[in-house]
Amino acid sequence: MAFIAEQHRNDIYRRLSQTSDLDKVLDLLEEEVQCLAVVDGFIINLHDVRCDNLVSLKVRFTPEFQFLNDTYIGYRISLDSGFLNARAFRSRQVMSTDAETADEQEKKLLATWNLTDMTALPLLDPQDSESAALGTLLLLSCSGPVFDEAQAVLLELMAIFYRPIANAHEHALCKAEFQRAQAVTAEHDRFLQFIVEINNLTSPQKIYELFRQELFRNFGFEMVSFFMLKDDVLVGEYMAVSDPVYEDVRTGWYEFSSVTAFSADSSDGGVPHVFCSDSSLLFRDVQQIMSLPMSAKDRRLLSVMGTMRTLLMLPIRYQHRPIGVISLCTLSEQIEVSESDIRLLGYLAAFLGTAITNSKHFEVSQAQNREIERLNLILQDKVDELSHQVSIDRLTGLYNFRTFQQELARRVGEARRGADQLGLSIIVADIDHFKQFNDTYGHGAGNDMLAAVARELAALARAEDMACRYGGEEFVVILPCCDQEGALQFAERVRLAVEHMRVPTHAGLLSVTVSLGSATHLPNESEEEFFQRADQALYLAKKKGRNCVEFS
Repeated sequence: MAFIAEQHRNDIYRRLSQTSDLDKVLDLLEEEVQCLAVVDGFIINLHDVRCDNLVSLKVRFTPEFQFLNDTYIGYRISLDSGFLNARAFRSRQVMSTDAETADEQEKKLLATWNLTDMTALPLLDPQDSESAALGTLLLLSCSGPVFDEAQAVLLELMAIFYRPIANAHEHALCKAEFQRAQAVTAEHDRFLQFIVEINNLTSPQKIYELFRQELFRNFGFEMVSFFMLKDDVLVGEYMAVSDPVYEDVRTGWYEFSSVTAFSADSSDGGVPHVFCSDSSLLFRDVQQIMSLPMSAKDRRLLSVMGTMRTLLMLPIRYQHRPIGVISLCTLSEQIEVSESDIRLLGYLAAFLGTAITNSKHFEVSQAQNREIERLNLILQDKVDELSHQVSIDRLTGLYNFRTFQQELARRVGEARRGADQLGLSIIVADIDHFKQFNDTYGHGAGNDMLAAVARELAALARAEDMACRYGGEEFVVILPCCDQEGALQFAERVRLAVEHMRVPTHAGLLSVTVSLGSATHLPNESEEEFFQRADQALYLAKKKGRNCVEFS
């Protein structure tokens, strides 16, 4: 039974077709869930395959706590945590809990957020009952359980959004990987400069001082403190402020630390939570959480710190194990802390643990040199790995959509300057009836066929050509130094080669055909106009019955 009217469903499809941006697609889903008005709050989580976590990307708390929406965006939930979200994701089943059925951790959450019920709905592919979930929708209720009919409406809505979210998510991951590659290069240079300066230090006090200078010089924090593990408790060893105006805060911190230590138990406060979880914790504005439950020690420490605003805490590691915590905060105003900043600070905190441990063992020189070499290799490997990942399509081994865009822009620029006198052409190829092929033989066979077509394209392309997977079952080849006749000949060779293929797949020996559109660049034509003409030629080929070549 369909709960969403056909006209409204079509309107959703229309709006989804206008964007491929993940944030905008999730905004549309958030808007639709709100319009249904069947829950008091909700959180949209997607799976991050890189670290096997669920990440909260859209947060809409109940009215009482909506001021915390932005604070919890980006919150990560381990799939091994056993939490409701993780259970629903792994089981691919709707999961609910209330005060009677919840475990101790979930009971605390229900009490903290004044909830009567939480329900997690997995985000599933409606066309593939065996595929893993893409994420979850966590429903928050203050007035009893979410009834079955409301769940059914939400599940139908999620089925509509599944494919647009999946496509936008994949696009966002590719974009993030490219940005990470650029950020890693910048981090590499910044990190090496710091390592050079700290290399010969042997005193923990001097190491703290250098870290303080580095942090205050490159980031907007106004206070830094270090807690180190001693005799199974976390003790405040060092604290500094960026401006003498905060000297009273520094004095109060040392007075607090002289009589108070945190036990290595996550319930004892934020510092031990970071230590025990071995993960960072960021509060963009501490003043917004002052009314929430917290440990007595945290409450006293915050009273000492006065108007603390942005707070970031990270584990200090030695040999991949936490040995302390570094705490950074602002005391005057809120600041932005990027993911790149957090990664770099994580590297610095890891090296801090090595430096302090080695200084106490009087083996600074040899051990730090080895650590420098190891970190250099790790960072260089990451740069190499990410550079490869952001340019290659995993399934086919061809260049991906982003690389195609960059290369096409470069080649069109050359053509406009007259560098390519022999002509610049492109062909766009699309596997005929591929959806029907997938529905008949399964996605495994479909992937086998995509890879086989990609191999034919790569084999037929010249060294200077670039064969790319444009998306789905569509491919594109950039042909420099190639006029209209050459492009048509190449396209026909591709068509014939694919037509005669017999591909071993998961479903046996199968074959397909392709339709192709071709275009040669015109003077002063933009890359968008150039590609659109080739795409129109492809459309014409399909309209004429498929398995043919057309030129525009």
